[in-house]
Amino acid sequence: MMKRPILLIIVGLVALSLIFYIEHIDILADIEEIRNNPIKERNELNQFHTNTYFFDSLVSSGKYDPAFEFINKIINNSLHSDFHDNYIFEKGKLLFNLENYENAKRVFTEAINLSDSSHLKSFVWRGYSFALLGNCDSALVDLEFAVNRNPSFQLDYDKVLGHCGD
Repeated sequence: MMKRPILLIIVGLVALSLIFYIEHIDILADIEEIRNNPIKERNELNQFHTNTYFFDSLVSSGKYDPAFEFINKIINNSLHSDFHDNYIFEKGKLLFNLENYENAKRVFTEAINLSDSSHLKSFVWRGYSFALLGNCDSALVDLEFAVNRNPSFQLDYDKVLGHCGD
């Protein structure tokens, strides 16, 4: 009788572990890069986290003009950084959150092009941008692309599908 609850707990833990693993593939790739080139990568990763923390602080306090100024400066100074596409992605998120979907879509496209289509979060956010601009076909293409490479984006696909089906 006690076997069934234990089995359910084990299945639940396995499912959570799988979700955690899928959502953190990018972090594992960063760790591997740090192992291959520890000093350069660690410094760049630390700088990326410092910059995004400061950027997020500006955004969360409603200081959008200084946030744009800061992120544009970082983008211009990070041309040869492994995180260049990530900085561009952060700018796209700000544009999206300010409901500037057309420019957000353009910025997410830039991040995608710089990453050789490996920046899946940019596909997801560009998909949302397309959906809110009324281009549901393109939105679903972007979300499907992301889901096919990382199933953890299925909920995003479902949300856009629900929005576009209305």
